[in-house]
Formats: sequence, C-alpha cells, structure tokens
Amino acid sequence: MRLIIANNGDHELFISHVHFGANSLDYIDIAKEMMSIVQDIPKEDVKLDAQILDLFDTNQDIVIIIKPGQVIKHTIQTTIPENLSFVHGKSKKEWDQIIFIAGLNKKSSVIRPVFFSINDRRYQQMQQSYKDGLNTFPGEGTIYAYSPRLKKMITFPFKILGTVAISSEKEFTEKLNRWINPRRGHPEDLQ
Repeated sequence: MRLIIANNGDHELFISHVHFGANSLDYIDIAKEMMSIVQDIPKEDVKLDAQILDLFDTNQDIVIIIKPGQVIKHTIQTTIPENLSFVHGKSKKEWDQIIFIAGLNKKSSVIRPVFFSINDRRYQQMQQSYKDGLNTFPGEGTIYAYSPRLKKMITFPFKILGTVAISSEKEFTEKLNRWINPRRGHPEDLQ
C-alpha cells in the first residue's frame, strides 16, 4: 500500500503512524454461534469478552516530518509468505468465520488478515485473477499527524479493504474446515 501525504499548511507536521481497523464486523455473534455448537448450549448463554470487537486493530509506524509544501510517498510493504493464497469463493457464513479466525491469529504463518487500498494495483489484479470472487471486508485506515503549532494530534481517515491469506497445506485446511463447521460436542475443533 502506498501513501501519498502532502502538507498544504504553513507549518511542519510530524507523521507518527497509520492505524488500520475493521471494527464494524459482528465478531461476537460469529464466535457465540461457533462456541454454542461445540458446547451444546444456547448461543445467548455463551459469555465472551467484548474486546473481540477489536480484532483488526493494528498500527504501522511511519515517523517522518513533512515540511510546508512538501509531498512524501510512503510504501507500507505487505509481506505474504509464498505458501499462502487469498480466500475466495466462500459463502458469507464461511467468510465471516474465516475473518474471525484470522483476527485471532494476526501474526500466524498459516492465516492472517491483509489490508489493501481500494486503488492498489496489486489488489485490482487479484480481483481479476479470482474468477469466483476474492472475499473482502471493509476497513478504515487513519494517518496520525502531530502539529507542533496547534499542539494537537490531527487524523486523516481513508478507506481500505481487508482480505485473508491462508495456507494451502492439507493439515491446515483440514483444521480450518473443522473451525468453519465445528462438530457438536467437539471443543477441540475450535483450538
């Protein structure tokens, strides 16, 4: 993802970081449904911590100063291991569960969320290459800048899209299928 940031003001800006988030997804209901199946109790009785709502809450440090009139280009590298491919062609229910799992395993080597700008060429090429449709979820990025003159933090939000990269290794795909379709009374399917 490449960010182009221009300082049109008359004082310096200190750009500290970019925040990526996708908090609008209803993770709680997904988790409760999966857990109620394996524990064989009503979904309403499943107790979960509300922090699950912030699964895709991550920062990328930038740390640069932009002088008045200056335009900078900053590239955020998305490193995806070679053995991973992007999720595509899944039903809404399966996709919601995969997002939930990826959120719990952000730094995993076998499943992880990946963010793209909507105008990113790599994202557009992937959308075209997956005939059955690349699964995505909406998100928002926010650039955080500090103005020494105003003595306050200023934010600049922008739209992004998330998808999930997963391993094609047989052992992992079997485990993922058990997560997506857990067997009643088998809590080990969610581990």
